[in-house]
Amino acid sequence: MTRKDWAVAGLCALALAGGLAIGGSPAHAASAAAIDADRETVARGLEAQYAAVLIKERKLADDRETRLLGAAEARLTKARGELSAVKRDSAAELSAARADYARLATEIVQKDAASQTEIEAYRAEAEQRVAQATPEELAALQQFADGDRVVAEPVLMSIREARKRATLKAAEMRIAQDERATADEHDIMREHGEATTLEVLNLYDIAAADDPTDCKTNLMRGWLSQQEHDYAKAATAYQQAIDGARADREREAAYRGLGTVQHMQASFAEAEKTLQLALGLSLKLAAAEPKSVAAANDLADCYIQIGLVRRAQGDRAGALASFRSALGAASRADGGAIDVLYRLADANEKIGDLQFEGGETTAALESHKQELAIARGATGLDPKAATARRYIGRALDRIGDAQEVLGDHKAALASYLEHNTVFHKLAAEDPTSVYYQQELAAGLGRLGGVRYHDDHDLAGARQSYTEQLDLNKALAAQHPESTSLQIGVAIGYGNLGNVQSDMGDTAAALDSLRQSLATARGLVGKDPNAVDAQSVIGAALQNLANIPGSGVTWAQAVAQYQEMKDRGQLRADMDADLAEAKRRAAEEAKAKK
Repeated sequence: MTRKDWAVAGLCALALAGGLAIGGSPAHAASAAAIDADRETVARGLEAQYAAVLIKERKLADDRETRLLGAAEARLTKARGELSAVKRDSAAELSAARADYARLATEIVQKDAASQTEIEAYRAEAEQRVAQATPEELAALQQFADGDRVVAEPVLMSIREARKRATLKAAEMRIAQDERATADEHDIMREHGEATTLEVLNLYDIAAADDPTDCKTNLMRGWLSQQEHDYAKAATAYQQAIDGARADREREAAYRGLGTVQHMQASFAEAEKTLQLALGLSLKLAAAEPKSVAAANDLADCYIQIGLVRRAQGDRAGALASFRSALGAASRADGGAIDVLYRLADANEKIGDLQFEGGETTAALESHKQELAIARGATGLDPKAATARRYIGRALDRIGDAQEVLGDHKAALASYLEHNTVFHKLAAEDPTSVYYQQELAAGLGRLGGVRYHDDHDLAGARQSYTEQLDLNKALAAQHPESTSLQIGVAIGYGNLGNVQSDMGDTAAALDSLRQSLATARGLVGKDPNAVDAQSVIGAALQNLANIPGSGVTWAQAVAQYQEMKDRGQLRADMDADLAEAKRRAAEEAKAKK
């Protein structure tokens, strides 16, 4: 209740007290309240007040009756005043005055048939109103019936206004509850490919408009907005969830969601801080409920998000420790639950990614095969589950990368094609999903790589890379705040530039590689710790240096790679690039002499 509401409530209480015993003490008010508790008396008094209005408006009384009615009202008013002063026999006098006033008014109205019909209708309404009245409202109605209308009516208005607000609020809450149910049902449909992400998000937005404080609604809005790469909206929704959280579990989920979005926005320091708040709550909840699948899953997810933030800042050791903690947390839960399988798949995926970046390709391949087996097991529990199919597609993508590095090009191509088939189907089921479109773009890039490096099909590679770049550019234009989509654009320009250079289209190659460099530098300008963007800069400088007349030297590429190495940001698979850049820089320097 706001300060204004408290003031209105206080005014109502004072007015009610004044109506019951004007000028009297609280004890007098209690005495009057006891007398005024007779609902039938109140109903008859209200009926008499209405009858008096009809008598006056329709001139139903002669002079004698008018004088009698005036005298009866005066007596009623006087008796009420005497009750306030607690004069002897005042209660009995007030009761008699009420009865006489009601009897006289009724007798006069009975002379007119039309008025009598109206009175009967009003009587039924008054009886219903009195029967449903609260004690406070009943006291004010009695005061009104006794002729003290000027004081009683503001009290009645305040009571009814408060009731109206409460009724409207209750209706809004019920409407929001129904809207949430509809959104929940559509979310289940979305998971089975029967509704789109945007459709479900719109339904939760509608529910939030009617009940903006519901934590679960805002958690879903945050997560779905995050899937759509609308990070500003997601952050707002998660903050609303934090503000509306009533329990530690809700608060932990909201902090975890907000920290994840801050990571996506490249606000790594803020993300780490927020996720640590989530981790503290998650550890507490998991300790309190050691057998809870939900608590174990939340803890695992919290560790995964912290690991991703550390990885993005080049802290691979810290990231690996977090991912292994996630694997341990999920492994302690019931392995038969589908949500546990998702966390196990996710943890294996993240560990495999780090292993691949660290040059442990065989170990990475095993981690991703484990991820694939777990995801396939999840589809056995629910064949249509979109989350399980997403993990299958992601695992295939990473397995293909490892197979490619290990020289098994045929197997890699098969993995990439199956990855694309999975995400083509998911994108067809949910065409509004940015994530599925992004995965399709990545798949096109992988196909381009196989055609370029293994099949030496430059035209085919150029087509795949062009399709990848066009898709990433369209997504990035729709979501300019998304760092990952901007990285996709930078990588797409780099891939296309390399093929264009090998095809002898130097002008197009220089334009593409410069676009790649500019896009990545823009991201690093926002956050120097953006490792993926730093890597793209190194690759772009190296590829430009390889083109005569580009204006970029090998010494610049060396400086970029060396700075990354000094900061712990250089991946193991990039050591060869640094060595090659140093060799070429030395040749370049020798040629200048």
